[in-house]
Amino acid sequence: MMHEASDLSFDELVDAACEELDLELNRPPPPPPPPTRREKLARWCRRILQDRLKPPIQRTARLATTVLNAELPVDVDAVSGASTKLYELTLDRGASFDAAQDQLRAGRANARPGDNDPNANRRSFRGAGFYISNHTNTRTKRPYIMMAVRKANAAQTFLITRPNTGANATELFAHDIISKYTCHAGGLPSASDEEREQLRKAWTLEYESSHNQDNGGRLKRLGLVAGNVLPLWPALAQTVAERAVEMTKEDQRLRAVRVVLPSETIVGVRFPTHVLNTLRAALAQRSRQRAAHARQHVRAEPPTPVDAAKLRAATTPPKTIQ
Repeated sequence: MMHEASDLSFDELVDAACEELDLELNRPPPPPPPPTRREKLARWCRRILQDRLKPPIQRTARLATTVLNAELPVDVDAVSGASTKLYELTLDRGASFDAAQDQLRAGRANARPGDNDPNANRRSFRGAGFYISNHTNTRTKRPYIMMAVRKANAAQTFLITRPNTGANATELFAHDIISKYTCHAGGLPSASDEEREQLRKAWTLEYESSHNQDNGGRLKRLGLVAGNVLPLWPALAQTVAERAVEMTKEDQRLRAVRVVLPSETIVGVRFPTHVLNTLRAALAQRSRQRAAHARQHVRAEPPTPVDAAKLRAATTPPKTIQ
């Protein structure tokens, strides 16, 4: 706003200038421009990479129950005394209906406005809840069932839990759920007691019928080499080379996993059970080689006496001007 000198006095001009300055200082900053398509794509790629590059040892925390079947010592280091053991474990990956409900209640903290619309029907419901696939399992002749909750800080991404495999590492986008799944009537906010009971029975049926080691079953057996593993790594690589045809690409990567038992936590390298005989033989051969090498080249020397002058110099505070 401009003022002519003939209209206002000096004091009035100063007051007008101060008023305009106050308006300028108190004016809210302009809103940031909307992100471009390139920025949206870059943000999405960073989020995907962060999820995929998580250490594999963290991704195994999803395993529910673990039973220790056997524990076999395979090597003891001649110098340090560190031991290496081969464990045989049975993992139960399943999630009961009560466990799924607990995860659902925790996941609703990331709900968006309208997720729990009491007037929603099976087709229009879009929030965290229980869903039924539009396709039927060819083996059981029943539709697949799952529980989905929104991922924190990713509104269009859902975390999946199934009765036979528990919490899955694979995630689904919202449009995949809309096109491939329908909300179970028992999972709606307006569900009746009868519909909720039907949901519990459907989930429990899938949970109990998958208590096996078949493809898609809850139970999974594996071997775990834990302890002082690095000196025996050639034996692990030899096993993979000999049985690579019978192992999946995932098993050939020699990933480290963490298994939580009631009394301890084990961290080691996993192997499928069908190659454990070859692995045992390779570990035993490598252990014999290390023992023979230790007998010939490793000797324990007596400790050297401590030099009193050097000990005094190392423990005496330095002299200062003060």
